[in-house]
Amino acid sequence: MSALTCDCCGAPIENTDRIDIGSYLPDDLASLDERRIIRDDGGLVRHKGVGHFVRCILEVRLTGGVLLALGIWILVDKSTYERCRTNWNDPSYLDLVIDGTLASELAGLPAQYGAPVTARPVAQDQLPYVTASSDPRVNRIRSDTWDRDEVLSSYDCPLPIAVRTRLSNGWTVERSAALERRFGEDGLVEFYDDIRSVGIETFQDTIARTPEETLREFLHGDSPTPEDQHRTWREGPELRNTFWAESMPRPDGGTEAVFFGQVIRNGDIIYFTCAPGFGGNRAWAEHVFRSLTAPGAPGQG
Repeated sequence: MSALTCDCCGAPIENTDRIDIGSYLPDDLASLDERRIIRDDGGLVRHKGVGHFVRCILEVRLTGGVLLALGIWILVDKSTYERCRTNWNDPSYLDLVIDGTLASELAGLPAQYGAPVTARPVAQDQLPYVTASSDPRVNRIRSDTWDRDEVLSSYDCPLPIAVRTRLSNGWTVERSAALERRFGEDGLVEFYDDIRSVGIETFQDTIARTPEETLREFLHGDSPTPEDQHRTWREGPELRNTFWAESMPRPDGGTEAVFFGQVIRNGDIIYFTCAPGFGGNRAWAEHVFRSLTAPGAPGQG
């Protein structure tokens, strides 16, 4: 597993009480030809047909004592931009007052794109911080404490802590630290790094039958599994089934251990696949599988 690095600056992450998440470009520039984007500094970009942008930090307090530092962009007028460019690397940088509007969507938070904000530098070697706004939603973001899982699970980038993440039909699962998220076809959700992966699919059984009958039909045609690698059990209204395969073929011709699991509850079918990487960390795979939680069930945040 590779070392986890800051999403903003690429530095190794050692302190998980502060999480930095940033956007490489303002939203309005993200899909444009980069050859037409002028970078005057790491925190200053402009585009002739779109506008002038300054990168700032918006701090958000999360539950669990976590501080989220969002690297956002604000749209400013040309005179403000030129003043920032002139003073960006000078001692007078600390005297800047930067008025503009939000030019980044804030995932998991209620701020409105285009809301007015004011930012000020607090240290010579740091980006300016958002310090004020006339928009009550921005002020709420700055003053309130927000649910850690609800906010952080809105981001696909690797995170330094585990977060509970929503799936289809209201189910949730723990996404382990350092895993990136992506969405595949037919509702597939994947968490992964360079050696580990988790895949979760959700289905709906449209036939009225017992969970045991659903499982038999769902696994129909699969090869029989050894007793020491297979387990089926009930947890209240849920039926859970797991299978640990010691050596599944990989595309490169090698083999790897893979953990398979299914959860069936009230017509929901959750299909879980986990490749825990070199050494086959079965305990970790089982931990993630056990974290699958139905809507309204105990343990769901």
